[in-house]
Amino acid sequence: MCSETEVEENEHGGVVGAISSTDDHIPRKMTIWDKIDSDVSRSAIQFLIQLATEDPTAPIEIWINSPGGAFLETVAIYDILQYIPCPIYTIGIGEIASAATLLLAAGDEGHRSIFPNTRFMMHQLAYKSNGTVTDMELLQREVKQMQDLFANLISRHTHMTIEQIKEIFRTNKDKYLSPNEVLERGFADYIRGCHESSSDNT
Repeated sequence: MCSETEVEENEHGGVVGAISSTDDHIPRKMTIWDKIDSDVSRSAIQFLIQLATEDPTAPIEIWINSPGGAFLETVAIYDILQYIPCPIYTIGIGEIASAATLLLAAGDEGHRSIFPNTRFMMHQLAYKSNGTVTDMELLQREVKQMQDLFANLISRHTHMTIEQIKEIFRTNKDKYLSPNEVLERGFADYIRGCHESSSDNT
């Protein structure tokens, strides 16, 4: 049975929720809904640390429906996922795009899933270029470092090489993957079927 539910919503509608459970066989659940910004990142990190403190051995199930968002805020969530000892199960539903693809891939191997109608999209990180020429040059170098980091992290958790990921970035176009392609490239391990409970693959 569930013992506690918390939900936070930022000003743009992004919702992060966490559900604690007293049943060892039911994963604790957390949702990351909508664009990832500083508020969503802060709430997600707080929930993850709270759940890990309550029970460092019980799994945490993270439901993701996000178009991406701020890259460094996403990486902050990713770092906490790698830091806490809890098993992490990730589930993609609705839309998984841009930086959010990293969070789906970061779940424990064998416990990363998507729904059959999930929209999955990769592309290079977006940034605004304005200011002086020097400022723009500095920004471009910083963006390249972030692109390299993004490619390295994705490669660490998937079947894609760093060069394959960078090639997608170089096209400067959105790359859409079908659910089967998501599995082939190693972002997820299985597609969820109808009438399947969240604990069936735990």
